[in-house]
Amino acid sequence: MTNPSIPSLMPDFRTLFESVPGLYLVLMPDFTIVAVSDAYLRATMTKREEILGRRMFDVFPDNPDDPSATGVRNLKASLESVLQNRVADTMAVQKYDIRRPESEGGGFEERYWSPINSPIFGENEEIAYIIHRAEDVTEFFRLKQLGIEQHKLTEKLQARTQQMEAEIFLRAQELQDVNRQLRAANEELAKARDEALAKARDQALMAQEEVTSILESVTEAFVSLDREWRITYVNRQTARLNGKQPEEFIGKTHWEVWPWSVGTRIEREYRRAVSEQVAVHFEELYEPLNMWLEIDAYPTKDGLGIYFRDISDRKAAEKQREHLLLQEQQHTTRLQKLAEATLAINSALSIEEVLQVITEQARSVIDAHQSVTSLTIDQNWSQAINSVSLSDKYAAWRDYDEKTDGSGIYACVCHMNRPMRMTQAQLEAHPRWRGFGDAADKHPPMRGWLAAPLTGRDGRNIGLLQLSDKYEGEFTEEDEAIVVQLAQMASVAIENARLYEAEQNARTQAEAANRVKDEFLAVLSHELRSPLNAILGWAQMLRSRSFDQKTTFRALDTIERNAKLQTQLIDDLLDISRIIQGKLSLNVSQVDLVSPIEAAIETMRLAAEAKSINVKFLILDSEFQVNKNPKSQIPNPKFLVAGDRNRLQQVIWNLLSNAIKFTSSGGIVEIKLEAIGSNAQIQVKDTGVGISADFLPHVFDYFRQADSTITRSFGGLGLGLAIVRNLVELHGGTVSAESLGIGLGSTFILQLPLIKDEGISKDELNSSLILDFSSLPLEGVRILVVDDEADTREFLTFALEEYGAETIVAASAAEALKALELYHPDVLLSDIGMPEEDGYSLIRKVRSLSLERGGSIKAVALTAYAREEDQQRAISAGFQMHVAKPVEPAELVAAVSSLAFGS
Repeated sequence: MTNPSIPSLMPDFRTLFESVPGLYLVLMPDFTIVAVSDAYLRATMTKREEILGRRMFDVFPDNPDDPSATGVRNLKASLESVLQNRVADTMAVQKYDIRRPESEGGGFEERYWSPINSPIFGENEEIAYIIHRAEDVTEFFRLKQLGIEQHKLTEKLQARTQQMEAEIFLRAQELQDVNRQLRAANEELAKARDEALAKARDQALMAQEEVTSILESVTEAFVSLDREWRITYVNRQTARLNGKQPEEFIGKTHWEVWPWSVGTRIEREYRRAVSEQVAVHFEELYEPLNMWLEIDAYPTKDGLGIYFRDISDRKAAEKQREHLLLQEQQHTTRLQKLAEATLAINSALSIEEVLQVITEQARSVIDAHQSVTSLTIDQNWSQAINSVSLSDKYAAWRDYDEKTDGSGIYACVCHMNRPMRMTQAQLEAHPRWRGFGDAADKHPPMRGWLAAPLTGRDGRNIGLLQLSDKYEGEFTEEDEAIVVQLAQMASVAIENARLYEAEQNARTQAEAANRVKDEFLAVLSHELRSPLNAILGWAQMLRSRSFDQKTTFRALDTIERNAKLQTQLIDDLLDISRIIQGKLSLNVSQVDLVSPIEAAIETMRLAAEAKSINVKFLILDSEFQVNKNPKSQIPNPKFLVAGDRNRLQQVIWNLLSNAIKFTSSGGIVEIKLEAIGSNAQIQVKDTGVGISADFLPHVFDYFRQADSTITRSFGGLGLGLAIVRNLVELHGGTVSAESLGIGLGSTFILQLPLIKDEGISKDELNSSLILDFSSLPLEGVRILVVDDEADTREFLTFALEEYGAETIVAASAAEALKALELYHPDVLLSDIGMPEEDGYSLIRKVRSLSLERGGSIKAVALTAYAREEDQQRAISAGFQMHVAKPVEPAELVAAVSSLAFGS
């Protein structure tokens, strides 16, 4: 079976048609394929010999794997419409899958096409053929499906078709010339030859009409030139693009019709195609219409065939695509920089590092020449921290660190906590900018401004991030959004850095506190055990053997001194406990400061004399030296303060005790009392070991000693000065320490507010209970002693009976209640901490008794629970007096006597 074909399509024209660059099929009315372009074969992965003479839908069926395929149905409907309506039909984009050759893996490949079906009429005005032209828009459709807002035009189409059309047209001209020559040369041929020639002429004319019909149906513009560059043919598309009629072109040279092309790439390429006899393809701007053209030129033996088409839309799409790609690249780069900035900001631990990172990253992300971050300290702009990042453009300003003051233009950002974005013109016109803008020599030149606030967790402003002089253009809304985001990240990072630093400081302080606590416990153990060694040692020696009177007195004196030392240590611990809990109270009265100073000096007299230390007491212009002047010579000016006399004496004693302890033998300790304005000032100055600069700020801290090692030269718990500071502050005063360094002595300065002298005498101010122990102050007093410790009961009964008292003892609360009803004592002296039933329970039961049974007996709590709250609890429970253990006999007798006799 031979392949059907266009009967009168001459071989040269067929070659020209087959090489046309577009995708063309020529169909018989029954849809049999009779001609196909090479471009169509390549696009559909078919071969000419395999499809010519076959029905189109046998060659190109629907994809059997796609149940929704409608390609065959829609194309058949379009072709039938052309046959019925006798006009061209442009179809919408169709999904029409193409069979893939077995050599390519078989199966079907998804494709999208834009088809146009046009009728070709024969001499009887019936449709002889249908030209099926298709454009492969698969890639464009896929890009459209992916949402990319750009139009990618299809790849180079119909280059070969254009060449074919040119060849067809030129061959048709050649055929016409041959026919004319044949008619002239064969006038004498027989009628049969004339008929044959007429038939051949008719066939040539038909072929020319068919080729012309094909050339007119294609969408590309076509121009045919002879060897003299004269135009021999143009199709309607050429005329339409140039706004002329086809006949206006014929006979004119290409350069006359398009003079603008002379000297351009168009002329050079056309001449190259003719001289080298090669096809050329290129793109050029059609300047008169500002139109981009895609041009294919094919040389022929008679001249040149040219196809060109408008690709302005594609060029615009490509330009837009390049713009979008550039934007996408910039956006990707910015996102990458923003991610890097986020990591860098979150990795910063210190506030300074956060500020440096955010400043540099903000300039990098926004592409600006200047970036400055300012952070206030406790809302104080005068102490603001600045971080500056400048490009090489501002290398001369590398040392710029002008402090932002939060006023002017900055107030618009900081006070209202909102971002601002301005061009340079807007910035210079802003009324809040004028003051700062006038000082141009103090900051880098500005070009536009973008700023965002930094805020704390509570929403208050803590500073701002600002940029100026963007690399290209002005700051955009996107820039502003990114800077706001960076500022928010920086704000969180700053707060985190502050928390981290606070946590580190707290950890350091806690570790230091733990270290101080451990050192204190070690010192406490040492200070408590050391006196016990002397006490227990001498006690055991006194029990085991007899000594002469001098040795015995020395042993007892040592025991007493160390017992008092332990008592002082315990009192200090209790005072610190009361201070820490805020429960230390004062018995306030008018006090002349001379009195507690005198008492402290008197207490420390022996210690000073033992080390040959000269203690001087200076009052204004008077001078008293404790080692030289008798007490009667102490001057008596009035330095009245409102305070607790005992606590003030404790303060002076602590300062004086420290001065003597830390001063070498033969040194000097000076106490100076004077009025400074409305305050009384006491200076305690020594020539001792001095205080190092490192330790001086901590000299009044709890549990702190300059030397807490086991090789320390001086004893004590390191509590004395902490107690001094708190007692002074409770009196409304201040205390400070000064020292020039190790070995240069030290000075403690105490100031207390003075009060007016209301005429109270010194004797009235300093009067105290005085007992005459030469008699028996407790004679006739019956005392019930209650304590679970046998040694304590024995000591108490012995001491009380020595001063005339009659004692009854009880080892428990139960025994005490029985003795109370049996012996009717005058005074109850009871311990608090006892097994089974404590002193609080005992006194409550006693107070519940009737008067006749002893319910109103006078009661003293004698206990080792010596805190302020312990005293208050004892009084609340029913005791009239609280006495802390250990107690000296004289103090015990005075307390019981005052309660028994109401003195």
